[in-house]
Amino acid sequence: MLRSPMLALQEHMGVVLQAVEALGDFIALAQDGAWDGALQAQQRVADRESDADHLKQQLRGDMPKSLWMPVARSDLLDLLSAQDKIANRAKDIAGLMLGRQLAFPPALTDGVNDYLALSVDATAGALAAVEATQVLYQSGFGERQAAEVERLIVDVERLERASDRKQVELRAQLFQVERALSPVDVMFLYQVLDWVGSVADRAEKVTHRLLLVIKS
Repeated sequence: MLRSPMLALQEHMGVVLQAVEALGDFIALAQDGAWDGALQAQQRVADRESDADHLKQQLRGDMPKSLWMPVARSDLLDLLSAQDKIANRAKDIAGLMLGRQLAFPPALTDGVNDYLALSVDATAGALAAVEATQVLYQSGFGERQAAEVERLIVDVERLERASDRKQVELRAQLFQVERALSPVDVMFLYQVLDWVGSVADRAEKVTHRLLLVIKS
């Protein structure tokens, strides 16, 4: 018997969150200069991203094509793609930083950790919204359950805005010290800041896809 597509999406999003959490471990180790440990953490990010890809392919093959589903198959596939892009970005960040043994100046460490925590929290919030949508799916799309999903979506939007503000702050701090750094490293550090912010942005996009699902 086929399980609910939303339950499978929930499982996939859980693996995506694990990839982002492993990215947090990786960056903490990179900031400490512990590159052996960072290598192991980067491998965990890559493993979770690979797991997410496997689940994505499995779900695409298993999702019913019939018309009995209460939401459009195309909407669910769009949601799946949005979720998967979060894990892809986590892998991108860890791969770039490891490949260049790239770390932020010590003065930025606390801010970078706070910045990354916003992306982790946004991803966790997106998972919570997916879980709530599964409850909504089971309840026949009741109004109370729909309101809970919308509340969780608002929470993720708040975290994404906070991430945007933190990125502006960190870019300004990096600008103040960039002359003392390798110009090539500086270029990549700005890219990492942009990519970390895109994790929160992609988490928000997941919740917006959810909103389309529950409004359809």
